[in-house]
Parts: sequence; C-alpha cells; structure tokens
Amino acid sequence: MPNRLENWRLLETPKTEEVPSEFQTVLEYPVEFTMVNGEIKKMEVSKEEPEWSLNFKKALVSLVRIQTPSGRIDTSRNSVRGEEGLSTIWKTYEESVDGKCENTYQVTELPEYMLGEMTFGEIRSERCEGKNVYQITKSRDISKCSRRTSFSMKQPAKYECSNGNCDGLYQRSSMTRYIGCGSNPENMEIEIIMNEGEIQQNIMAYDTENLVTGTQQQLKVVEVRSSLGSLPEVSSPRTVENLYYEYPAFVHERDEHYPRSHPKFQLQQQQLQGQQQLQGQQQLQGKLQLTLLAKLSPSTLKAKAVERISEVVSDLKEVEEFEKKHVSSQVLSISKVLSVLSKEGLKSLYEEIKQSNMEEEDKETARQIMLETVGITGTNECIMFLKEMIESEEFSPLRTGSVLVTLPHYIRTPTTEILNEIFELIKSPVVSRHEILKTNARLAFATLLNRACIDPTKESRFPEYVYGEFCNSETSELTTKFIPYFVQELHSAESLRERESLILTLGSLGHESVIPTLVSIIEGRSEKSSPSEQRMAIYALSSVSKHYRNILLPIYCAITNNPSEDRNVRIAALSMMLYMNPSTADFQKLATLTWFEQDNEFHKFVFSTLKTLNEIEITELPEAGGLYNLVKKANLVYPLAKPVPGIISSTLNGFTAEWLKKLQVGYKAHGAYTLSGETKSVYGRLEYVMEQLEFAPIEFSVGAKGTEGLVDRISQELGFDQGNPLDKIHPEWRQIIKSIDLKSKESEDFHAGVWVRLFNDVQFASGVDSSMLEPWIRSIKSSISRPQELMNKICGKTPINFVKVNNWAPTEVVVSSDMGFPILMEYNMPAVLSARGEINVDCSLTHPKINLEVSKKASVNTMGYAGVVCPITKQVIAAGINQQFAVNYPSNIEVELQGEKVKVVYSPNKSVESANKNIDLWAYTVTPFATIKPMVYVDGKSLVTSENMKVIKTRYEPVQTKEFTFGQTMGLALKQEITVNSRTMDLQGMIEQMSLYNYNPMNMALFSWTNTAVRYDGRPSCRFMESKMTYDPKSSSTQKVEIELEYGLAHKSKGEPTKAISIQWQQQQQQQQQQQQQQQWSHPLQALIRLQKQSLQSSNQQHQKLQQQVRKLSIEEGHGLYAGLKVVFEGSERKSYSWEMTACHGFSEVEQKWNLELEDKERMNICVEGAMELPLVPVRDSKSLKSENMRFNYKNTIGFGKTCQEHKIEVTGTSSRSESKKVQRTESTEKCEEATRDVERLREELKSVNEETTEYRRMEEELVKAVEEKKEWCRRQVRELSTLDEVKFRVEYTPMPNYVRNYIRLLDTAVKGALVPFMTEVESGRGRNEAEVELKFKPHMNTVDMTLTTEEETIEYRNIRLPEQLREVIPLTASDRSGEELLAAIIGEPVYEKCTIGDEVVETYDHQSYRHELDDCWTVLSADCGKQHRHSVLGKVEHGKKHLMVFVQNSKVTMEPSSSYTESRKEFEIEVDGQMVSLKPTEKREVESRNGKVHYRIYR
Repeated sequence: MPNRLENWRLLETPKTEEVPSEFQTVLEYPVEFTMVNGEIKKMEVSKEEPEWSLNFKKALVSLVRIQTPSGRIDTSRNSVRGEEGLSTIWKTYEESVDGKCENTYQVTELPEYMLGEMTFGEIRSERCEGKNVYQITKSRDISKCSRRTSFSMKQPAKYECSNGNCDGLYQRSSMTRYIGCGSNPENMEIEIIMNEGEIQQNIMAYDTENLVTGTQQQLKVVEVRSSLGSLPEVSSPRTVENLYYEYPAFVHERDEHYPRSHPKFQLQQQQLQGQQQLQGQQQLQGKLQLTLLAKLSPSTLKAKAVERISEVVSDLKEVEEFEKKHVSSQVLSISKVLSVLSKEGLKSLYEEIKQSNMEEEDKETARQIMLETVGITGTNECIMFLKEMIESEEFSPLRTGSVLVTLPHYIRTPTTEILNEIFELIKSPVVSRHEILKTNARLAFATLLNRACIDPTKESRFPEYVYGEFCNSETSELTTKFIPYFVQELHSAESLRERESLILTLGSLGHESVIPTLVSIIEGRSEKSSPSEQRMAIYALSSVSKHYRNILLPIYCAITNNPSEDRNVRIAALSMMLYMNPSTADFQKLATLTWFEQDNEFHKFVFSTLKTLNEIEITELPEAGGLYNLVKKANLVYPLAKPVPGIISSTLNGFTAEWLKKLQVGYKAHGAYTLSGETKSVYGRLEYVMEQLEFAPIEFSVGAKGTEGLVDRISQELGFDQGNPLDKIHPEWRQIIKSIDLKSKESEDFHAGVWVRLFNDVQFASGVDSSMLEPWIRSIKSSISRPQELMNKICGKTPINFVKVNNWAPTEVVVSSDMGFPILMEYNMPAVLSARGEINVDCSLTHPKINLEVSKKASVNTMGYAGVVCPITKQVIAAGINQQFAVNYPSNIEVELQGEKVKVVYSPNKSVESANKNIDLWAYTVTPFATIKPMVYVDGKSLVTSENMKVIKTRYEPVQTKEFTFGQTMGLALKQEITVNSRTMDLQGMIEQMSLYNYNPMNMALFSWTNTAVRYDGRPSCRFMESKMTYDPKSSSTQKVEIELEYGLAHKSKGEPTKAISIQWQQQQQQQQQQQQQQQWSHPLQALIRLQKQSLQSSNQQHQKLQQQVRKLSIEEGHGLYAGLKVVFEGSERKSYSWEMTACHGFSEVEQKWNLELEDKERMNICVEGAMELPLVPVRDSKSLKSENMRFNYKNTIGFGKTCQEHKIEVTGTSSRSESKKVQRTESTEKCEEATRDVERLREELKSVNEETTEYRRMEEELVKAVEEKKEWCRRQVRELSTLDEVKFRVEYTPMPNYVRNYIRLLDTAVKGALVPFMTEVESGRGRNEAEVELKFKPHMNTVDMTLTTEEETIEYRNIRLPEQLREVIPLTASDRSGEELLAAIIGEPVYEKCTIGDEVVETYDHQSYRHELDDCWTVLSADCGKQHRHSVLGKVEHGKKHLMVFVQNSKVTMEPSSSYTESRKEFEIEVDGQMVSLKPTEKREVESRNGKVHYRIYR
C-alpha cells in the first residue's frame, strides 16, 4: 500500500457543517486566564460551561504559551519578549489537559521562502518582509510527567512500561510549532501556531498494523490592533486553578491528589461509593444540560437492558448464523448499561426479569445472563447489589464463590468503603458456614487488598489519576482491621487445612507487616510450624517475592542448601528462588550441591532445573525477561552439575520458552512434579509475553500426602475391610507379630489440595483431609447400600440450562487529545458459554441408557478500539479490530449399554430440524472496522452490531473466498469456507503463515488469537478474514449416525481352558431379594455389578474368535481381547462400515507370543503374529554369565491386503552378546574381584576382634563400605557381561504395492539424510525381496555401527552417536526380568526398591547400610508395618545354608535347602501352603495360594 495513503494527515474527512446554535453559544462563552512568568495561574470560566467545552478551551490556552526556564516572557503583544536572550534548546514542565509533563523547546531560523511551505500557504512571505523568520518547536514527552489526567483500568497484564510511551504497544507524540517574524527570537511576532498530536496503539499487542489517532490545530493571526478592545465578561464565573482535563462525574473534586484526611478526598470516596448518587445526578443535570446521561432516566436504561438481554436469550436459542449474533459483544454492551445503574436500579431490573412473561426456561437464561453480566461490570453499585443477593441467599454457594473469586479481577474503584463492605461479607455466616467458600472468599479479599493497596502497578490498574488514591499500604483499615483479623485467625486456627488456608491468604495479601509472621513459619520457628506449612508459606509469597527479595532470597538459599530440611520445603524454596533473580554464585552452589546431595529426589529436581534451563535457546528470548537471566546463568554452571540417569524422572522441575520474532510474542512455561515420597505434587504455569506486556493465563498446583492411609480408610468405611485385620493373615505370622510385639506404623493423615490462579488475579483453592472425607464416604456407602434410592436420584430427566460470562482482559483508558477531547481506548476479551437442553438417564438394569440433548454455544471475542465521543452529535466515532471465535454445536447423543455392547447414536437436535439455513458449527473471524453510532447507553448495541459499522478492507488486494466440501461419503453436507482480504491465499501464503509460528502447530494453538491474514511480504495483518465450518441439514442424506462398540475379554490359565470375562449387572428381581441380605455382601458394590468368568460359548462369535487366536498362539497362559466397531449412517441412503480386532498375548515357558487381527472386509485386513524368546539367565553369577550363550530371538509376521495372505512382511532378529565380551577383562571385573577379597578379609578379621572395642566398630564401618563397593562394581560387571551388543534383523517380504514402496522410499531418504555424516561405504545390494540390518554397539563410546542391506545397496555407517536420552536404555541387557530392567533404565532407578542382605551387611529400602549377621533363629527381614500386616519375609542361616519364609495375607511360602544341596549344586525345596513346587533350570511358574487370592510367579 503506498505510504501516501497510510498517512492519516492526507485522509479525506467528511464535509464540515455549521455548529448548531445551542453549541455555538457554549463555544462562545469567554474564559479569562492569568499568566505569570509563562505559567497559567488562574482561569475564570462560566458555571454554565460544560466540561467538554471547558476542556477544549483549556487545550487552546495551552497552545498560546511559551515557558522558558527563567519564566520571564511576555505574550501579551503576540510576541516572545524576554529580559534575557532565549537559549536554542531548553526544557520545562508544563500543565496541559493531559497532565504536567516535560516539554522540549527548540528555536531555529527559517529561510524566508520556506514560510509559505512550512505553514501550508496560510502565511504569505510578505508579512515577514525584511525580517527574520523563526520557528519555536515544542515537543511534549508523556513518559516524563509529574501529574497525569488519564483514566486507566488495565487488567490483567503486567506492563513493562506502565506509564507514558511503550515501544511497540503505545506511542504518543505532541508537537506545537510557533512561527513568526522579528529581528531576533526574543522580539519575534507570532504569525501562526500549529499543533499536531498523534497516538499509535497496537490494539492486538502483537506485530501487526497500529491503530492511529491524530489531531491538528492552527491558530493564526487574523488582525493586529494597536489597542485592546473590550471583551465580554464571564457570566456566573468560577475559578479553575489549572489546565488539567476535567471529567463529567466529579467536575471540581479531583483536581489534585488530596491526603486522606482532606474533606475533598472524603467527598470523592463518598461519591464513588454511591452515597451521594442522587445528589450528584441532580447536580449533573443542573450544570451539564448537554450531558447525555442526564437525559437518560433509570427506567429508560433498564428497558434498554431488558431488551438487549432478551435478544441475547433469543440468540442463544437459535442455531442459524450464530457467529453473526456477536453474543459476547452484546453482553459487553449490556455491562456498559448496567454500569450506570444504582443498586436499587439493579434490584428493580432483576425483579423485572424474574416476573417477565418469558417462558420459564428463557426466564432462567435471562436471569443468569443478568447476574453474570453484573459480575463482570465491577462498579461499586454492582458489587453492593451482588452482596445483598448473597446475604439474602438468592445465590447458590457455587455462584457466590464465582462472584467472590472474580472480584479482584473486575472491581473498578476499590474505595475503603467498598472494601469494608466486602470484608463484612466474607465474615458473614452465609459465607463462613461453607468451608471452601470461606477459604476462597478470604483469598479473594486478600488478593483484592494487594492489588488495590500494595501492588506497585495499582495506579495503572485503577483510575487513580482521576479519582485519587483509593488505598495504600498505610491505610488504617488495612493495618488496623483487615490484617490483624487474618493474623488472629491464623493464631487461633487448629486444623492444618485451616492454617494453610490462612497462610495462603496472608501471602496473597503481601503486606510488609505479615512478612515476619510468614518468615517465622518458613524458618520453622513458629510454634505450630510443620513442613507442610513451611512449604505453603513459601508458595504463598510467590506473587510478592520479588518485592521482598532482600529478605526472602537469603532465607530460600539457606533452606535449599540445608540437607536437614524437609525435601518438599527445599523444593519450594528453590522454585521460588528462581523467580527472584538469584546470582551466578547461587547457581554455582546449586551445581556443586548435586555432587554431595544425599536425597536422590532433590538431586533430580536441581539437575532437571539446570538441564531444562540450559536447553532453552537464549537467542530466542527477549533480553528484558527474567528467564533470559536464568538461562544465561544455567549455561555457565550446567556442565558442573552431576547428571541424573534415566529418561523419565520421578521428580522434575522443567522450563521451556519460545519467542516468535515475526509476531513479537512468546511464551514461558514452567512445570514441576514430585511423584515419590509421602507428598506428591504437580505444578504448572504458562505465561505469555506480548511486546511490552506479560500475563499468565493459568497457574496451578495439585498436591496430596497420606494417600496410602486414605485407601485403607476408604476400604474400611465402605466395608471392604471388616473385623480385626490380624484375623485375615496367616496364624504363624500373627503369632510372630504378638511375640515380638510388632507395632503398626501410623500412616500419615490424608491431606490434598488444589490451587489455581487465572489471569494473575483470579485464585481458587480447595483442600480436603480425612475428617472431611468421612461424611462423604458414609454418604457414598449409604447410597450404594440402597441402590434403588440411588437410582431414583440419578434416573429420569434433568434439565440443563447454564450460562457463563467472563471478560478476561477488561481494559479501559481515556486520555485527552491535544484538542481537549477525550480519546477512548478499550480492549476486552468477553466470552459467553451456554448449554441448554436435558439429560435423560434410563436406569434399566438390562439396557441402561443415557440421552443427552443439548445445544452448546460459545462466543469468545477479542476486541480493541480507539475512538472519541462527539459532544455535539452524542455519537461514538471509533475504529478497531474485532476477533471472534464462535462454536455452535447442537447435538442429541444417546448411549446405551447392551451387555457387552456399547451403542452410541448421534441424531439432529430438535432445534436443527426447524433450521432453514446452514448451521455454522464453528467460525473464526477477524474484522477491522470503523463506525459512527449512538453511545451504548442510548441504543444498548455494541460497536460491531451497529447498522453503521463498516468493515475496513484494502482496495489493493482482493477479497478471496475458497470453499471445501466434505462428508459426502458419510451423507453429511459439510463445508469449510475461508474468506480473506489478501492475495496470498495459496500454498505459499500457508507456508508464510506457518513460518510466523516457527512451523509448530502447538504455537498456533497457544497463540490462536494471532491467526490472521498474511500480507504479500509475509508479515501478519489484521485484515478481514473469516473461516467457518457449516452443516446443511436439508442437503444431508444422513439423519442419524449409529456407532456400535462390541468388546470381549478372555483369560487363559496354565492347565485350564480359556474362559471369558464378563461384567454382570444384577437383575432386578435378584436385587430386590438381596436388598434384605445387604449385610452378607463382602462390599456394597456387589449390589450392582460383579465380574464373572465363564466358559467360551460356541454360539458366540466373539468367543470363537478369541478361542481361535489363543489356540493359534499355543500359549500356556495369557489374555485375549476382542473389539468390534460398526458405524451406520441412517437416512435416505444407508451406509455401513465395520471393523473387528482380535488380539492375544501370552507366555509359553520362556517365550512371549502375540497376535493381532484387524478385519475390514471391504477394504483391508491386517494380521500380525510374533514371538520373542527371552531365556532366563543367571544375572547374579558372573562365572555362569561368561559361559552362558545369551541370545534373544524375535520373530514377527505382518500380513495385509484383501486377505492377510496377499502381502507379507516377515521380520526375524536376534540380540546377542559378542564373543569379545566373554573374554574381555574390564575395570569393573577387576574391581569386583578386589572388593570381594576385601570383604572376605574384613569378615575374617572381625571374628578375632572384641565386639566392645572401638576397633570393632571401626572395622564394621569399613566392612559396610567395602560391601557397598563390592555391590556397585559387581553390578557393573554383571551389566557388562549381560549387555547384548550385537543385534541383527532380517526382513523378507513379498512384492509390495506402490503406496507401501513410496513410504519405504521416504523412510530410506530420511534415514540417509539423518546419517550421512556417519556413512563410510556403499556397495551394491542383493536384488532380492529382503533387507538386513546389523547393529554393533560400543557402550564405552556411546556409539553404534550399522550395516544396512536392501535390494539396491549395502551401506555401512560407523560411530553413529546415540542420543543422550537413550544411552542408559540401549544396548539392552539380558535379565530374568527384562521389562523391569528396561523400565529401570528409562526412569533411572530401580522399579521396586530393594532390601538386600549378604556378607553380614543389610542395605535397607532407603539405601541405609548396617552390619547384621543372620543366625539360626528366624529374623523378620521385611514386613508390612501398616495396620493390615499383609506380608512379611523372614530368614535364617543354619549350617551356612539359607532358609526363607514368606507370608502374604493368609498364605505361606517356604524355601529350604534340599537334602541334595551342595555348594556346587544348590537345590531348594519350595512349598506354597504346604504344596511342593518343583522348578527346572530356566523355568518360570505361576502358582495360586490355597484360597486362590494370592498369585505367585516363581523364576529359576
């Protein structure tokens, strides 16, 4: 687009008209002002002067002044005269309508011929003939102001530049040029004053077109007189003491920031509170006859609100062209109307809606819309209305909670009076009697106090420049009332849940007076302090941690580096430390800590922190962000940290970020979890960075502890565990417990919590503990015990009528232009979610059914605009951008259970049947617009629904539309329509758009609101764009879709026939009989369902398919699964599709087998059959390992086509140990042998040392260390000897169809491209339908050599680097539990913790070692120390032979040396509940206990 037309100065404006006489009279009201030393000291204006006219004249007065540093100038004769000479450049602070800001003056001399050019022909050169021409330029810097007059409410982002110019987001310039003639600058006579003001605003906050507002003014000399003529007098004068912009609501009461004790400040507060609203309205009507609101009565506004609410109700019912309704924009307009109603007016409106003649369903929808809209309006009158509704219990606890938690987000003017009202509300019984409601009410109030009184950004968050300061950290109500109340509540709280809630409340408040209280908890000095409370206190201060960095950072550093602190407290301290810009020295301490840290989980947390920060590309981050500094420091210290093995960790702290340079937006994400230990937690935070602002749309944390005890508690309460637990265990184990007085370990009390923060200031927290669970469990038990009552509650029809309204970014800014007219700038993200219909539950025990007929709608808008209200026409003149995402999904879904079938039926909703037009299922539109319309208080309409709204389109690029139809094969008339005002609607345009997001679909989803058109140069553009998917019910032949899912399960046990597993619902008549025998059930769930094994039926197709697959595998034990899917499209044309799958997996001795059959008879069948031989190897015996021929064999056959015989691929492979491994003598072998000799020596020496001596204890410690070394080196030796470092695969196949060959070529190209650097030799292939892959691993180098042979060629690759994540996993090692070994390599630690006893040393589950020698008495080696005492392991040594006894519930296993036991041939006798179990070498058996409740898997 040519630059000429991009300049607003050259745009054509409508033809000017005569000002109506009534306004001309106002404009002619005279003003008198006094100028002393270049400063305006006093202005006299008429009391009848409306504020719009006064502001206009104040702006004019600002133009006719030139203020020098000395202040000695004289403009009384239209000339610049000073006693001293003028400097070329000087700066002064001057008052104007926008505040008191810095102005820079510069004096330049112009050639005479430029006079006409510089004044656009307004001044002819003859007027300055024989004189010098001078220009004084005055530039105003709004970033440097000591006083501002802007009205500002910004939610919820944090701005990098809260005031003044903001690069890329907001730029304002103001320049005034004084041009005149004279012999020198001091005596130049001004001929013309030219002013130009401009505001450039990036409404959408990413790199796209700006919205520009500009003003131009000229004052030129018309006549020069020798004497001053008479001037009209100011009638009914009043004095104005400055040039600041005045607002209509409080004409004289906000000129300065008054102290809180000043009467004018109190008056402001009263007016804001609404106590003088009526008086204020009367005053407004008397003085501002031309003010629009003075002409609108409350009844008129209420009528307009009812009209618009009714329209929204109607729009939410319709299904046609929903995106054109602009529901969310309409709701925002309703909010504007409600914002000027009083509390009584809102009450009257509410009653009017309740008593309207709408249908009941519509009336409920209207009621919800009104209440939801009042909630987002945020005026003090709206808050008082909501308070009264809550106190009168008109709201449910859920709606009350929703109102309270969003108060910090929506409140507009947090005066001390309204804060007191809210404080009384959160203490009221209606709130405090609900535990969760009370918790969140406190939290919301604390957040509100922080935002209104303490947060440094409060002056831009709330309109303090207009109304004065609402509250500060020294406000008496805050320091003497609110904070002491919460502190006292904390001191008197007894339960952990209550204390944690109050700690979070105090932390969110963030006042300096609460810091000592929370610090004492953090440091564990508080009387009731516990690790859980320490952790909560640390996290509670997260939002203010930067503000109190000097206090908190040293404390957090000390906790992080203190190994005696609780792990979760240390994790919390480190997490918060990272947000406080720790020094490089702090990072170095963290890296060093990893080498000495004894807590493995904390080591993982620290290392993952450094690792993920180090992996972020620092070049992709904005330098101003805090994450940039963290990444920079992590880059320095990461190489110093001790690595953690494994790919997936049980504890993680991770960071990720990406910056999209072309869009100038990015994100930062932080996630952490701890899944081991008593306390388990998950944390996540997403933060957007958009040019000059940042905000976090979501942050959450979920934690729980004591879950083990919870399971027992629930089981006991529900009747799963009844009676004395000791009666359920083996009598011998019971006797041992009594004889050794084994105490049960008290499990930690259950406690769980969740915390969520949305858009920085909407917080929700909830906690639950054992005491709260008991009544819930009893209620569940009672319901299950009386299934008929439960069904009566659940079954039948239930109406659904739900509406939710939000505005996640309510931002309003009013600034005065250079002409004195207000420029309105708004940015909003309104969203309306609606669901309406019914759910019908049919509780038939033979065929239970659920029918859900609901119309679901969502309208989500992102709209920003800038405009001005014309005081003469009372119209809004605005331009902006409106983005809308609309979803319209009317559906009727029926789900039915038919035995082992699930049937789902989709059919048209009733509302669809009457539709005459296409139904837009979803739509996304970007609409740049301009409009001139009445103010919203007049018509109640939004800018984008006005009849006068015009879509802005560029004439230099076409509006293109593309349509894509699909769904015809299913009988559905679906269409995707895309309309764009751009010529780049082609493949290149799509590529350019993807490049904006670094070709990452996840980025497109994260920044969905930036998905706009692309300009011809590839840059993003907010041009008109519309994309929508529509459904035409009239043209669709399919009127119903039936999906039928059939399933079946089978189980094969060794020595038994295959049996089917089914879920049986109790029949109605059986249930009625059993209701009289409820006490006989083992647990209440048996009243409804039970699992049953039954023989396979020859008449059942599922059973026969399962039987066939099990037989084909020839397995001893295993499982089978059958699944069938049938989809039928019913309508004028019936179409049917069906798929069947049968899969089986099992074992036969040391061989695993599997098969899979996918059947689609009309298209393609796929069959898979395979086996893997996993021989058991003596992994703990290095001598046997050396002689063992370890080889894992693998075979898999894939058949596909019309039949499974049409095309076949057969893969066979082996994994084995190379010959060099058998004879290789490594460091671990030598160290293992050396450590073994040391252990034997120490054991012998200990026999001759007195047990009471210090020497004995020293040697014991030495033995323990020696045994630990032996274990580690011998473990490494065993791993090296069992490493399968040679892998061979052979692939044979029949001729493949073309589409398969194409995929193979792509794969071949990808492999070659990735491995080109490692390619060493290429030879010709074998020319047969086969391929071979040979891999030789080099573990010591973390590389692999590969030889790949195909039909065409043989390629050798050398020293392919293994990815870091795979080095612990491959090559595989032979093991008796290879799956467990593989999983252990992935997670970097044993799957199951182990306790080992050997060499007279015990290593416990928590890796603590001590000396202990087993004797001939039974010793409890391991036991369940819970109340159930479910299992135990006992051992003893007799005559050097080991004996083992295991108890599991009521079952007993013994293992004793057999009579033929020798050192060279160690044979044992194994008994399970008295039954002898014999095992051959390398055999594996599964054995059941006598009562069938315990299953043992025994390996040899």
